[in-house]
Amino acid sequence: MTARRAMGRDCAVHVSHRHHVPIEIHHVWPKGSGGPDIPANRIPLCANAHGAIHDLLRQVVRANGLKNVPWPHRRLYGLAVVEYAARAWWAITERPEQLPADFTDPVSARLGRPHSQDDRNRRKQQWRDKRRANGGPA
Repeated sequence: MTARRAMGRDCAVHVSHRHHVPIEIHHVWPKGSGGPDIPANRIPLCANAHGAIHDLLRQVVRANGLKNVPWPHRRLYGLAVVEYAARAWWAITERPEQLPADFTDPVSARLGRPHSQDDRNRRKQQWRDKRRANGGPA
């Protein structure tokens, strides 16, 4: 597996890193399993997220399904990692003629995570204001 790397902050799993990190292009439906090399099948990931998705996907393939991976192993991964591994497993087993329109949509948007550093800063400030209003330390 050779991943194309560049420095950046956008990661489909972790949304936005504070500093630039190596960003790799991940094929949601792995090319080695018949996935196409088209933009609709690619997402940017940091190296940690990329490794985590492939690690969980290996376990899913060995167990013949995500539900067969023991919970103590599955719980080690975040929801976004589990979702992308599940999408890959679906594509490997179903081999669709055409990828669904939402195949590479950011999982984080569905999970309600902040989309940018500005959103994070705004939420932090709201939390601080709420603590101050309740008499707690800022």
